[in-house]
Amino acid sequence: MNEVLSVPQSLALGVIQGLTEFIPVSSTAHLLIAPHLFDLPEPTHPHAFDTIIQAGTLLPVLLYFRRDWLRMLRALGRVVGRRRATRDPDERLALFLLFGTLPALVVGLLVERWIEGLADLNHHPLGMLVIGVALLGFGLVMLWVDRRARRTRVAEHMVAADAWFIGFGQALAVIPGVSRSGATITAGLMTGLTREDAARFSFLLYAPVMAAASGWKLLKLLRAPEALPTAEWIGMAVATVAAAIVGYACIAFLLRYLRHRSLDLFVFWRALVGALLIGMFFAQR
Repeated sequence: MNEVLSVPQSLALGVIQGLTEFIPVSSTAHLLIAPHLFDLPEPTHPHAFDTIIQAGTLLPVLLYFRRDWLRMLRALGRVVGRRRATRDPDERLALFLLFGTLPALVVGLLVERWIEGLADLNHHPLGMLVIGVALLGFGLVMLWVDRRARRTRVAEHMVAADAWFIGFGQALAVIPGVSRSGATITAGLMTGLTREDAARFSFLLYAPVMAAASGWKLLKLLRAPEALPTAEWIGMAVATVAAAIVGYACIAFLLRYLRHRSLDLFVFWRALVGALLIGMFFAQR
């Protein structure tokens, strides 16, 4: 019988997920390399494991922005009732989240098998190089955009084209190492949003796409529950709870941090991890 993750090991992965989901350093990259760096057992289905514990960071998004979600739900009810949207900010935001979600859902379905292949670093070691290059390359894009962006607009100034553009940025993040928050915050900065408003829209946009991705993975696993050992189901639950608790703290931290600071710290960290992964790839050749 293959070794499975223990509860403390699963807890550690949950903390890593919570720490790295909302800051723009790619939680997927960190979850994939953690077993290799710390000699942990690989989950039976690495990509499914990572996607489902990412659902743990869905809960803090719902809780932290609970007033926004309630206003948007009421606004959607009004839109459905009158069959058209108005200039109401909550109605517009709800529709913008829908626009921003669609590109990632479509791209995710189209490249799901390819992404799952990259996530299996034992059988596809090239994934380590792809992740390292994505961390480094997109980190440079983040740095350039952050330095050049106007950062003069707030969320109330957004138009539909901005939401679609940020949504396509989120679709790009299906590549492990790009970082979903990094791609959406960067795309938001390119539209002229302030760092804080770009991050806020990024966090709100996280909820529908992650609910869909995690729900789809969970449904596939529940159709064949024997595919995962019981201990791994328990570990996954522990990791999900840990990710939720740590993720809530990270949302509060990043929104405060970006009011007065740049993305430089995160670009530096991406460069370190990216260089490490590239070095590990060539060391194995």
